[in-house]
Amino acid sequence: MRELGGIDQDCPCCKKQFRTYIQGTYGKICNECKGDFGIRNSIEAQELLDILAGDGATAAWDARCRRQVQSGTQFSRVPVHDRDPVDNAKVAEAMRAAIDYGVLTPLPESLPKPTTYALAKNGLFEVRESDIARIVTQPKDVMGLVAELTPGVTLHVPKVPYAILEQTVAFFREVCTKNNGSSEAFVQIWWNRQENTYHVHVPEQNVSGGSVNHRSEFDRENQRDAHGASIWLYVMDVHSHGTGMSAFWSGTDDADERKAPEGRMFGVIGKVSQPLPEWRWRMRTREGFIDLKVTDVFEIQVGDAIPFTVTWDVILEATTAKEGPSPDGRIRLLCPVDPFKDVTCPPEWHEKVKNSWSGGRGSMGFGRHWEGHSGHTLPMYIYVLDPKENVLQEFLVDGNSPSVIPKPTGKRVTLKPRDANGVH
Repeated sequence: MRELGGIDQDCPCCKKQFRTYIQGTYGKICNECKGDFGIRNSIEAQELLDILAGDGATAAWDARCRRQVQSGTQFSRVPVHDRDPVDNAKVAEAMRAAIDYGVLTPLPESLPKPTTYALAKNGLFEVRESDIARIVTQPKDVMGLVAELTPGVTLHVPKVPYAILEQTVAFFREVCTKNNGSSEAFVQIWWNRQENTYHVHVPEQNVSGGSVNHRSEFDRENQRDAHGASIWLYVMDVHSHGTGMSAFWSGTDDADERKAPEGRMFGVIGKVSQPLPEWRWRMRTREGFIDLKVTDVFEIQVGDAIPFTVTWDVILEATTAKEGPSPDGRIRLLCPVDPFKDVTCPPEWHEKVKNSWSGGRGSMGFGRHWEGHSGHTLPMYIYVLDPKENVLQEFLVDGNSPSVIPKPTGKRVTLKPRDANGVH
C-alpha cells in the first residue's frame, strides 16, 4: 500500500490541527469547516479566508460552535476571550461574490463563476464547474442567501370580518328552515377599494337539497376610478351543503372554481344545523388550489366568548340504544357549543332565493351540484348536569333537523351523593 504524504497545519476557522493533502487555498481549511461553511472550491475558500482576516477567526469559530450545538454534536472548546457574534449577512455577501444567481436554461457552454444557480422548467438547480466536469444538482439550500420563504398565502386585502361569517352561516340555516328541509345556498363576498369595506352579495338563485344555480347581476369588476383601477374586487364565493351533507369539494366545485382567476377564495359549509358546522376553505392558484384555515380567511378573535346552546361544562354524549357504545366503552362527543346561536342575516338576502327541486343545471354562473349522499344522520343524545338537584337531564340532538337547539326528552337520572373524594 502506498502511503500518501501530507502537511500538518492549523485550520484558520476552528484552530484545530489537521493533515491536508491538497495544495493551494482550498487545502488550508479542514474538511469539517468546509462542510459547515459550504466551501466547495478555492474561490469560496479564499472568500472565507478574507472574511476571517477582516473579522478574526473567532467569528467563524462561534458560527461553527452554534451549528454543533444545534445538531447535538459533542465538542470541546477553550474560551480565549470574549468573542463577537458572527455577521451572517457579511458571510453571505462574501459568498455571493463567487456565485451567479441569474442563469436560465438552456445553459451556455461556459459559465462566468464556479457556482451558478440556474432556473429550468423543472425547478432550481445548482451548477458547479471544475477542471474535470460540470456538476448539476438540485439543492435543498441556496448558498449565500440568509432569509427563507415558506409556502402559503398573505392577503393583500384585510381578512373578512367575523360578522360576515356569522351572517353567512345564519343565512344557510334559514334557507333550510324556509324550505322545510336540507337546501344549498350561495353568497359572494366583494371588497370595495374606495370605501375599504366588504360587501356580501346574494345573487338570484334556485336552490334544492343537492344543488344551487345562480345568476349574478352584481358585475362590478368593470367599475373603475379616475386612475383606471377597478373599484370592486371579487374576493370570495361561499356555498352550503345543507343540513345533512358534510363539507367537501365536489367534482362540480373543482370544475367551476378552476374557471376563477388566481387568488380568489372559496368556502363550503356543510351540516349547517350542527352547533358547529363543518367547513373547508381554499384559494385558487395557478397549480390548482391551496387549502386555508378559517382564521386565514376571517378575522376571528379567538379569545372572545361564544354563546352556549347548553350552558354547563359537564356534558356527556351517548349514541342511540340501537348502536350503543363502542366495544371499548367509548362514545363520540357531540359538541353542544354554537358560536352562531341567535345570529341572523339581513332579510333581503332571502328575496333572491327560490326553491327548485328539478335538479336541472342552468347556464348561468357557477351551477353547483352535490354528487352522491345518503342524507341521513342518526340522532344523538347529550346529558346536562343540574347541580342543584344532582340530576342528569337528557336532550335529543337531531342531525337531520334544521333546529340547532337540543330538545329535552323528559328523561332524568338522579345521581348518588358524592363521597368525601367527590365521587358519585
